[in-house]
Amino acid sequence: MSYRVKDKQGNWLWVLDRGKVTARNEDDEAIRACGTIKDISELKATELALAELNKSLEKRVEERTERLQQSRDELANTLEELTATQSTLVEAQKMASLGRLVSGVAHELNTPLGTAITASSVLTQSLRSFKDKLDSGKLTLSDTQAFIEVSESSAQLMDSNTTRAAQLVKRFKQASAHEYVSSDDSIELKSFIATFLAYRTKESKAVVELDCHDSICIRSNGQALEKILEDLLSNAIDHGFSAAEGRILIQVRQKEEAISLLFSDNGKGIDEAELTQIFEPFHTTARHKGNVGLGLYMVFNLVTYVLNGSIQCTPNVPKGCTFELVFPSKRL
Repeated sequence: MSYRVKDKQGNWLWVLDRGKVTARNEDDEAIRACGTIKDISELKATELALAELNKSLEKRVEERTERLQQSRDELANTLEELTATQSTLVEAQKMASLGRLVSGVAHELNTPLGTAITASSVLTQSLRSFKDKLDSGKLTLSDTQAFIEVSESSAQLMDSNTTRAAQLVKRFKQASAHEYVSSDDSIELKSFIATFLAYRTKESKAVVELDCHDSICIRSNGQALEKILEDLLSNAIDHGFSAAEGRILIQVRQKEEAISLLFSDNGKGIDEAELTQIFEPFHTTARHKGNVGLGLYMVFNLVTYVLNGSIQCTPNVPKGCTFELVFPSKRL
């Protein structure tokens, strides 16, 4: 057993007392014992120090646990706020994109419809003048010829511009992913793309090379895939090469359950400042050629919402650019 004793100097010591009976009488009573008393003050001091250290460590662990809990709660609140902010930003981006789309549609339709309205007004005024002269008996042959010329030119303007407006509306509808019926076509990619290129590049100066394994057979939306290739090809020819001959490389690879399609050209490329805008509706650098700027916007919609994939554009060195499409597929 251990206990404290006071020494001659009045200091308290911890001792360990051990004893044992070494002899007993006939009645089994102890008649002799031996033992030791050992000073364990240092050991006790160490034990007390360890006990104090344990208490201190427990307190520090509790404080650290409390701080970690507080930090976790703060992170959870921050995450909720970021999620809410992200949702708000997504909605804001949707509204901004919708605003740009509506503004673009209005701008594109305004020109042909405005011209058609102007031609209609001129024709209406000419018709009134013609009728007034006819009713008053002052109509001459030259008046009739002038009225016919105005009528013909006005009718031509109204016809061409209303046709242009109808074409624009059709193009706007094509840009919507909802116009493409969900389908699950069996596609052998190499022959599918080769057939498309043979038909689409007959009169083009561009040299197109296809790098695709024979064994890639998938199930996907063939109509959407063909439209994607058509718009990428048109974009390269119209914007990348101008009047010069160019080269296009289409590489197709299958990675587990996904298809990777690289569409590269050696054209004049895309400015870094425009890379973030190329998939926006009505963004074009060739509006003077009559381009509306819906081609890559349509490609983005078809890849993202019809094929459930992703697309990005990166500039090539020293020139040209590469569109990388990745979309899921079902193996045949």
